Amino acid sequence: MSKDTIQSVSAATMTTDIEALTNDLARLDALLAKTKSNEEEDMDVAELLKQLESAEGMAGEVETKVDGILAKLDGIIQEMDGQEQAEIESGADAKVDSDAQTKS
Repeated sequence: MSKDTIQSVSAATMTTDIEALTNDLARLDALLAKTKSNEEEDMDVAELLKQLESAEGMAGEVETKVDGILAKLDGIIQEMDGQEQAEIESGADAKVDSDAQTKS
């Protein structure tokens, strides 16, 4: 897979992941805002706990998505480093072959 193909596929995947993460953060923010406004209305403690548990679950999902994005970025970097190293080694081999032919 070429470097450009990797970057293109990775960019599309990352965009999708980031959009999903943004949506989750917006839902979490809305839930937390609702919880804060309801605190002023003598909300039922059970309902408040239910909303807080829901927010905690969503926060866990967001954390998992962020971890996934970071893992993908690490993979992209490692693959690009591997390709760069292969290009360097290929260039070094070509120079050695060229030097050997010159000496012959």
